[in-house]
Amino acid sequence: MLRQGDVSALIISLDVLFVGRRLEAALKRRLESAGMSDCLVLASASHTHFAPGVDADKPLLGECDEQFYGEVEQKVLGLVDRVIDQAAIPVEIRYVAGTAEHSVNRRRRIWTLGGGLPRRTVAMRANPRGPADQSLHAVRLEDGSGAPLAFIWSYACHPVSSPQALHVTAEFPGAARRELRRRFGADLPVLFLQGFSGNLRPPAFLKPGRNPARRLDQLLRGPAFGSFSDAEYARWSGSLARLVADLADSPALRTFPPALNHQTLTFPLSTLIEGEPGSQVFALTRLRLATRLQLLTLTAEVVTEYTRHIARLFPEVETIPVGCVGGAYGYLPTNRMVQEGGYEAGGFFEFFSLGGRFEPSLETRVVAAMHGLSTAAVDTDDE
Repeated sequence: MLRQGDVSALIISLDVLFVGRRLEAALKRRLESAGMSDCLVLASASHTHFAPGVDADKPLLGECDEQFYGEVEQKVLGLVDRVIDQAAIPVEIRYVAGTAEHSVNRRRRIWTLGGGLPRRTVAMRANPRGPADQSLHAVRLEDGSGAPLAFIWSYACHPVSSPQALHVTAEFPGAARRELRRRFGADLPVLFLQGFSGNLRPPAFLKPGRNPARRLDQLLRGPAFGSFSDAEYARWSGSLARLVADLADSPALRTFPPALNHQTLTFPLSTLIEGEPGSQVFALTRLRLATRLQLLTLTAEVVTEYTRHIARLFPEVETIPVGCVGGAYGYLPTNRMVQEGGYEAGGFFEFFSLGGRFEPSLETRVVAAMHGLSTAAVDTDDE
């Protein structure tokens, strides 16, 4: 929990697929009962695909067991109570960015036969030439002596490649957390914030072997995704964890004067999806940590192309893009993706218990909202 003057923000990271509206609402009620109704709640899911479900809005992605959910909620709210009761500690905020090159674009246009005629379609295949945000972000919170009090880090990649498919695991966010705690302290809070990873995943590929049909398929349509072996996964996740830990102690870390502020824009989900009125909403939040450092969070699995809009709208501010926040409804594609089709452009609707179809100009609407937040940021800085 960060506080400055009368502004406060609670940042919490959970090793789950989605946080869900129910748990987010419970967090807000607890803060309200503590007289902190104005405190921002940023509840971020690591988006690991290897955890029991806690989001009952998406039953086809995993059953939400009531007993397990109750245990999670009790532990999370207990942690919030502890944080609220703790005495405030003055902190310095330091930040550095690097690159990881540990993910690959998973949207690829391929030729298929439909009705006897070839046609272009979008498949979930490796697209090494496709866009991919490889930015690695590290925020280090220090006390007056320079000792780390907590780390916040972010990278854009689906945690989907653990070779032990039936094991509960945080996947690569857990590997990085263990490495950070090994180097800097076993009890150190380490928060992972998932980036705009909607169409990014680890480069784990299905090996065609000597199967001629599979070899021809991959030659024509590109590599198919599979799982890492135990050794491959250990190398991949271990190298990413070391990059994160090295970055967290890098001499390139810059100190930013704290300047806590936040703005949120909320819209009905029907703004993005035709025929899906429901009660769900879509929200964008700008959480400024320092004069030139901020988080931009969206309640969706955001595709990597949206990072280019952030670079244009916030050219003078170090911005960490964060997806899979709170009651995330599903994927946020671009206008072009909606035209092309594919999983991220609506193919996921059934599995996420959604109906309707995406508005063809949804990207334009989201970017306009981002622009509104960027204008608010400039106005606040000018004051």
